[in-house]
Amino acid sequence: MTIPGIDSREEIIEFRVSAPVFCALFICIALDIAPTAHATPESKTVRVDDLNRYSEAGAHELLRRIERAASEVCGESFARRYMAARRTYMECRRTTILTTVDRVDDERLNAAYITRYGAF
Repeated sequence: MTIPGIDSREEIIEFRVSAPVFCALFICIALDIAPTAHATPESKTVRVDDLNRYSEAGAHELLRRIERAASEVCGESFARRYMAARRTYMECRRTTILTTVDRVDDERLNAAYITRYGAF
């Protein structure tokens, strides 16, 4: 049997050896990723008792705290280590921030969000 692009028997053997090695490496990487992905918390408490939420500065600080909490909950450190997780992290963070701001339903916080990100 002739395989286009392969001239000798040695090349076929090298390919057969490298495929199992590749699969083994992939499995090792997957096993390393799995415990780290589940180590992130599912929720985080954001302190607001020291903020004046009726001021613009207080609303911006609250938004900053929400952003930090969303980054932690969605696994920022994990996404920094594994570029394949970056898109999922960004979507999780964006959705978490938006959902939290919407749930708080504060006029000044909404204005701070719109200033930073545009519209809802």
